[in-house]
Amino acid sequence: MEVSTIEISQPVAAGSAWPSRLRVAAIIAVVTLGLQWLSGYSVLGRGYQRPLVLVGQVGLIPSLGAIALLIGGAVLAGATSRCGRCRDALLVIGWSLGIWSCGGSSMDQWLSLQQPAPGAPTGAPYWALLPDYALLAGCMAVSLVAVRAVSKRTNSGPKPAKSTIADGLKAMLVCVAVAGVVLLVCAGPRSEWTRQRQIFFAVAAAFWLGVFAARQLTHVERAIWYLPAPLIVGVVGAIYAAMRPGLPIPYDQINNIPAWGLVRPLPAEMIGVGLIAVLWSLKPTGAQPAGAAS
Repeated sequence: MEVSTIEISQPVAAGSAWPSRLRVAAIIAVVTLGLQWLSGYSVLGRGYQRPLVLVGQVGLIPSLGAIALLIGGAVLAGATSRCGRCRDALLVIGWSLGIWSCGGSSMDQWLSLQQPAPGAPTGAPYWALLPDYALLAGCMAVSLVAVRAVSKRTNSGPKPAKSTIADGLKAMLVCVAVAGVVLLVCAGPRSEWTRQRQIFFAVAAAFWLGVFAARQLTHVERAIWYLPAPLIVGVVGAIYAAMRPGLPIPYDQINNIPAWGLVRPLPAEMIGVGLIAVLWSLKPTGAQPAGAAS
């Protein structure tokens, strides 16, 4: 059984790709400025660095405004792209979230805000991250559907290659497993504070290596099987931490250090940097033979 897949990019001459790249960079800049403006009034606050958590911090309606801005920028990038409509749309989401996250603090600050009194940690702060993952997943899905609708009307290029469901699921499983292990190793010792720049590196390395390993082992090249990996790792990390929020003894009474490495990235960090890493690992190096992508 086969399934049609997302067309992330079309190999094009380097010179002809630059106008599209500059257009995407300009859209990212505009979306990021809009998100930063929103941050100053509702999300991160002025004069005080707060963690970038949407629903749990400001409510659903303001969060939907940020998601709508991301979707608008992604669709605009996809509609005006000439070399990789879905790729450009996802790059807008990934880079905008990644840059926006730099203005906030880490998971440690989120735990401190949710549990201001000393004592044993609870799972509530981790459960509160799941709505953000749901919103960001919806943002990606809506953007891709809208961009593909535009592509069907305007794109006359070759149809995307197909992959079997079994091979695709195997590639996804390998990617998630490798990314999870790398993230656990690179996120830092379990009993130490979270360092945001280290988390950015850890997420980028985890998903780049995860996609690389999956491609080498399964030979599946289609992006549709790798794009959910940051979402899966993030949701699994948050649920496990919510069920087992405590650190090992003698740190079991510390409630402002994340329970384990997979939950150290906030949702915007995991999805934003993770998307960039996945797309970077899948970046085409040139035209492929007709049967190369399967």
